[in-house]
Amino acid sequence: MEDGLFESPSSCSQNTASASEDEGTQSYKMMVTSFVLYGLLGVGCLISICYSFRNKVQWDFKTQRIFHSFLVLFIIARIIWIILKFNGESRLSYTINRFGFSFYFTSFTLTLFVWAESYHKTYTFSNNFLPRLFWAFFFTNFVNYAAEAILIMFFLKANRIKYPCETDVPSYIFGFYFLVISSFIISLGFLVYGVRLYLMHRLAREWEENHGQRRREITKVLLCTLIFSLCFISRGLVFLWWPVFKTKLDPSLFMALAYYVPELVPSIIEFFLFRATKKKEEKASKFIADLYQQEEAILKDEANIMDTFHGGDDPVAEHTYLLK
Repeated sequence: MEDGLFESPSSCSQNTASASEDEGTQSYKMMVTSFVLYGLLGVGCLISICYSFRNKVQWDFKTQRIFHSFLVLFIIARIIWIILKFNGESRLSYTINRFGFSFYFTSFTLTLFVWAESYHKTYTFSNNFLPRLFWAFFFTNFVNYAAEAILIMFFLKANRIKYPCETDVPSYIFGFYFLVISSFIISLGFLVYGVRLYLMHRLAREWEENHGQRRREITKVLLCTLIFSLCFISRGLVFLWWPVFKTKLDPSLFMALAYYVPELVPSIIEFFLFRATKKKEEKASKFIADLYQQEEAILKDEANIMDTFHGGDDPVAEHTYLLK
């Protein structure tokens, strides 16, 4: 009866030890999984960088280089954070994690502003990088980095000596709210300009002429819009869970919805979009080159025929050819 109601000190210590062992095993598995996933993302990023070197369009070349540069910084920061976080939250791991969020934010605000430029068609008149919205892009990211720096400064001040660091300090909680706000803003931006690009393609004059091709294009725009928006909304909702309900989600579920899905899925889609753009450019360039080759071949044949007639003794045949 006593064993049914109460646990002896030895059994309590055994349960505590087994629980801590299970938690350590789960943390190790999550670290390995995260390391593999972000390592594969880094390999995909390197492949996408190699393809971007073959891009001949000036503004698109700059866009891809900047996107890939910040994404590489993000992947490096995320892998370092995964290794450091295994032993608990420290001042260094918190700092690297916050800057990792900022690098990722810069990569996809760049994508968002490129979508906005595409909607306003400013690239038709300029080859400059973000000709109309450059300062909006710069100001948005300046505010983001400044806010992250302030949060990091207050967090480090609140955890000067303590290790592992306390996570119930105001700066840590405000960091959650800041990620929620930024995630919702970028999700709303993708949704607004994605729908506007969808309507622009849907109402274009060429819709009736190339119905099948236009349908594929607007379907791709709509799918990317929905996926990007849902990914950033899921991150915002997950980071909002703990400050609102004061309960923590399962670590695996938290990592999946707050890190893996919002960070890996949009990045992979961007790689495929860059590759599709490159294939379209190669196809257009090949088509133009073929036209020039055909024109040169026709002119060469006509010149040979004219030389043949001029060198012959039959003026009637030459007159007949000229009439034709």
